[in-house]
Amino acid sequence: MQFDIKAISGKLHIPPEVYERIIRNSLVTTQKDLDDLKAAMAEDNYKEMQAIAHRLKGIYSNLRVEELHAAAEQMEAAAKTGKKKNDFIRFFEEFGAHFAELKDFLNKLSP
Repeated sequence: MQFDIKAISGKLHIPPEVYERIIRNSLVTTQKDLDDLKAAMAEDNYKEMQAIAHRLKGIYSNLRVEELHAAAEQMEAAAKTGKKKNDFIRFFEEFGAHFAELKDFLNKLSP
């Protein structure tokens, strides 16, 4: 995953330190959403799966993190059908891998 705080913050017309703070704050809510997604998946609650995926799609679209946005968009599409749980799980795992990469990247920066 390619992630350039300065380039993205420039596109958003905000200082890099503000963007970094926003993206760090998103980690907390995203982790909760991932936990909620696991619970919804266990219950085959496609409506909740779709709603959470939609929320994640919007967050990472706004933050310009394309890999997370794309995976969330695919989760949402799979949940809409109510029949593609295997696809949803694959995109959920993809999202999780990219999310872990983002967390690792941010952890390597100075706090």
